[in-house]
Amino acid sequence: MSTNHGASQKVFGEQLKLDYPLLSAFEAPDVITNYAGWLDKDKRLSNRAYFVIDKEGIVRFKKVMEKPREILPTPELEKALEGLP
Repeated sequence: MSTNHGASQKVFGEQLKLDYPLLSAFEAPDVITNYAGWLDKDKRLSNRAYFVIDKEGIVRFKKVMEKPREILPTPELEKALEGLP
């Protein structure tokens, strides 16, 4: 999910050969980013956030980074994915 336009999301997904859709919040950024809790309204930026959602649609992991360019370390993301059905 990104605040980028859906067209750029499509190209990104094609480049990575993803077999799942990407969600664009470009059309309604307040709905998505405020709901998820990662929008910095003062700076008008969305911080990077990570979610792991299981097959039943239950959020099993959520991490909102402190800064937009901050990236979750791979081992932490791998740990969040362990044990998913």
